Amino acid sequence: MILTESELSDPTNGEHCMIKAPRHSNQPVALSSFVGRKQEIARAKRALSVGRLLTLVGEGGIGKTRLAQRVAKNMQRSFGDGVWVVELANLTDPALLACAVATAFGIGDLSLGSVEHAVRDHLTDKQALLVLDQCDNLLGSSADLVERVLAAAPGVRVVATARLPLEAQDERVIRVPPLSLPSVQALRQREVLDRELLFGYESTRLLTERAGGALVGPGLTPDEVFDAVQVCQQLEGVPLAIEMAAARLRTMSLCQLNERLNGRLRVFTNEGRAVTAQHTAVRASIGWSYDLCAPAEQLLWSRLSVFAPGFDLEAAQDVCSGDGIERDAVPELLIRLEERAVLRRQRGDAPGRTRFHVAHQVRRHGGERLSASGEQRGLRARHLHWYTRLCERAAADWFGPMQREWHDRVRIEYPNIRLALQLCVSDREYTRDGLRLAGSLWFLWTVLGRLTEGKYWLDELLRLDTEPSLARGRALWVRGWINAQLRDEQGSATDAAECGVIAGFLGDRRLSADSLHMSGRSALYRGELGSAATLCKQAWEVYSRQANVDGIAAMSLVLQGLAACMSDDLDLADSAAALCLDMGSERREEYVRSWGTGLLGFVHWRRGDNGRSASLLRKSMHAKRTLRDLHGLTVVGEFLAWLLVSEGCCAEAVHLFGALDRLQSRTRSPLVGSERFLSYHDNAIGTARDAMGEAAFTASLASTGGLAPLEALDRALYGESTHLPTRKQAGTPWAPLTLRERQVAELVSRGLPNRIIAETLRIAARTAEGHVEHILVKLGFNSRAQIAAWAVEQRRRLDLRTRG
Repeated sequence: MILTESELSDPTNGEHCMIKAPRHSNQPVALSSFVGRKQEIARAKRALSVGRLLTLVGEGGIGKTRLAQRVAKNMQRSFGDGVWVVELANLTDPALLACAVATAFGIGDLSLGSVEHAVRDHLTDKQALLVLDQCDNLLGSSADLVERVLAAAPGVRVVATARLPLEAQDERVIRVPPLSLPSVQALRQREVLDRELLFGYESTRLLTERAGGALVGPGLTPDEVFDAVQVCQQLEGVPLAIEMAAARLRTMSLCQLNERLNGRLRVFTNEGRAVTAQHTAVRASIGWSYDLCAPAEQLLWSRLSVFAPGFDLEAAQDVCSGDGIERDAVPELLIRLEERAVLRRQRGDAPGRTRFHVAHQVRRHGGERLSASGEQRGLRARHLHWYTRLCERAAADWFGPMQREWHDRVRIEYPNIRLALQLCVSDREYTRDGLRLAGSLWFLWTVLGRLTEGKYWLDELLRLDTEPSLARGRALWVRGWINAQLRDEQGSATDAAECGVIAGFLGDRRLSADSLHMSGRSALYRGELGSAATLCKQAWEVYSRQANVDGIAAMSLVLQGLAACMSDDLDLADSAAALCLDMGSERREEYVRSWGTGLLGFVHWRRGDNGRSASLLRKSMHAKRTLRDLHGLTVVGEFLAWLLVSEGCCAEAVHLFGALDRLQSRTRSPLVGSERFLSYHDNAIGTARDAMGEAAFTASLASTGGLAPLEALDRALYGESTHLPTRKQAGTPWAPLTLRERQVAELVSRGLPNRIIAETLRIAARTAEGHVEHILVKLGFNSRAQIAAWAVEQRRRLDLRTRG
């Protein structure tokens, strides 16, 4: 299934509407002012008003990226479904292009179809602007993808940037010119050369703004103004070259800058290469900036080229220090490079973690220097090892309170992770490291829905390294999970079997448990419930004797419990769910606990305790929504839909079935491969259809088409049945809480902890904690502070009613 977080939460999803600002976007935050380009912006907006594909072309450093971002920012009010930027500078494999676009949109990939099909399907009814930045490595593939996307999505517009046009159908092309420059004639016609002249042209204004305090004073002399103009003329009005030159004005005068730049340009011009003047200006400015750096700054600049454009301080220290750079010196060196306009800080990506960005041309120059030094291969290896350790830490910490933090960090760092994987595929010496890296990312591929790209990397790496090893065994286990979710049952079984063979060869009991676990998962998806329960039980017996029982081990319990519950062994399922909940609570994690809660809700439904079951299933769904565990959401959602039918809430159940159908897109959850699961599903559908009548059933099922999936799920959580809290009750103070939950909410609003609440109400502390969790789920809140504010508001509303 393919779905984005925006689709999950936006009740107006699918409508082509004009709103004040897009609700969703991944546009980067600009940390410096945007100068000029009014004519180009106007031309771009006109081009997009009459056409749907615009390509901004020009030399590197000419400002294509900033112009595209500015156009997108200025037009964002026209796109109700947002503006989305895909950076392609580091992408060289056409097979990953659609994956990069899907990632930018936040599309989770749990589908049997291609990712490109999923992107087109997602955008079909959207009004969005897609920016494909730096398509140079993938011109043909980008053109093909854009043509198919635009054919499928009439509300989508595309802005691409590249040195050359995409040559796509109905493409409109704007060649981005240099910034405007004062001509010699204009200089001669002015009686006085002053600051007004500098602000009258784009290039000189950019130089002035980027120089900052260096050009601030009571006034510039005519000679200084002339020098400023000559600097911009020598640099051909190229923004990147001007920005780097402006950084030099902190340490030299305009006259010195003009003279030295003239000498640098003569050197580059005399090289005799067949390049444009703008290209020469960029190379000269960047090369000069490099030469003026101290040796340690030069060394760091070159080493930073192994990163994707973005990186954080911790990574820079680990990868770039040593052999001439002390680790503790890296922060100061980064500051100096920032002052020289070699890099800039980023904000908004990772709260509490400073990140830096290096422009493509600047990074490219650093890469050339690094290659010439003979250090490049070693630095790329250090980069690989750093991100391998990072992902292994994420995998180790996943079963704990840092799940969401690691999810966000891995998402932000994924361009660097992809670079590391590319090295492992291109250089056989590092293939084994690639297996470690790809295997550690099991949670990214499977839980967070990047199945296709995960399978791509694992296929490549497993093809290159066929020797039995722990890394290969773990990678086979992860690919087996991916294959199972993609309904490649034979592939999953084959991977599990080879994983078991390697485990026996190495004598590794943990890997043996992984093999049993995967075999059990495959059996469950095939509907072999007895075999699935036995295999997962055997896996758990091995896992439980290990020193560190992690989330992977706990998932074998979940699968064992699901198989047991569907084969009527409710005591075993209950026991498995309880163990999952205990482990999840002890580790303060959410993923396994959400599965344990959902499994326990399923058990209670099978036992006829629908009230307790409904509460648990809602709680599980709430947690899975927060975690973006869409596969889990479809499974637990099915359980809740069956319960609703058994309660006679057929209309609500059908709404939920409709939402689940959208969640599952063109295929059902892999668990539906179980014949027993399918029988529950089909029986519930049949019962609802018989109870409602064909016309009402069809209308109710179709009614979810105008709702976001989570809006439909909310109807199930707070539907119109007397058995469940309803949205109609929401206008009544304290609805939809029970009397006891209202009492707990009141005490929470007084700032009392759970222990004191329990003592006040004479209930167990764990019961009080459960009431608080139920309140959070029912009200859709995430904190006690929200409960407190809500309780105060209910008291105020009740007072008003009483007075009225």
